[in-house]
Amino acid sequence: MHIERSVEPGHHEVTFTWPENDPDRPAHAVLVRLVAVTDYAQDDGDLSCYLMQPDHDDLWKLTRRLPSTLRSSYQICPIRDEPVHGHPSEERWMQILGMGVCDPQNPAILAAGTTYGNPGRRSWPRFAVGPSAESGLRRRCRRPGSAEPGVQEPKERATAWTR
Repeated sequence: MHIERSVEPGHHEVTFTWPENDPDRPAHAVLVRLVAVTDYAQDDGDLSCYLMQPDHDDLWKLTRRLPSTLRSSYQICPIRDEPVHGHPSEERWMQILGMGVCDPQNPAILAAGTTYGNPGRRSWPRFAVGPSAESGLRRRCRRPGSAEPGVQEPKERATAWTR
């Protein structure tokens, strides 16, 4: 991951990269999940701006202009079983999230309970999250069989991005 100041005030250009690491079973798509941000895109039915593009060297890449004040966890989701078409169902969305892996280029990990998300995901470098962020970074999710949102508590380790 590479972060640069943007020409747009209050924003940064964030470039995620992911090297294909299973040439016998190459990814059909690679999703960058910025927790909450990509989740809202899923709810809206359009994940296209969070799908990485492959280059000629089996390196997947995505650059997004993000607000400098954004605080989020993230994970890389290589999708090997089939391409992503349209708006994935809730069941398919959960399968895609289950494919998430640590960012191999970012070794920093936040301790359990610092933020929410999938266990073992990596954090954005050079940044810290204080106790006030912990309560504000719980993922709102739908309870099964209900339109009423609930709260998903942290499991083991998760990640965050702060600038």
